[in-house]
Amino acid sequence: MYENEIDHQPLDRRIGTVESLGGIPNSGQGTHFLKLEDGSNILLRSLSINLSDPKYYDKVVEVAGVLTYTNDQKQ
Repeated sequence: MYENEIDHQPLDRRIGTVESLGGIPNSGQGTHFLKLEDGSNILLRSLSINLSDPKYYDKVVEVAGVLTYTNDQKQ
């Protein structure tokens, strides 16, 4: 391994609409949903972007990040 080599995890990209969880319990694994075109949902959590900002609601966005799975094996 080279001294300057950095271990990068591949980023997954998804396109959809940011929606509030609306109080749905999820063990703290997400703060919002990303509703995809096929109707499925992905839990979202961001450490750097305020997903509650109204500028994200009802707009199609592209999100990129490390894809992890919930306890029930959902993205």
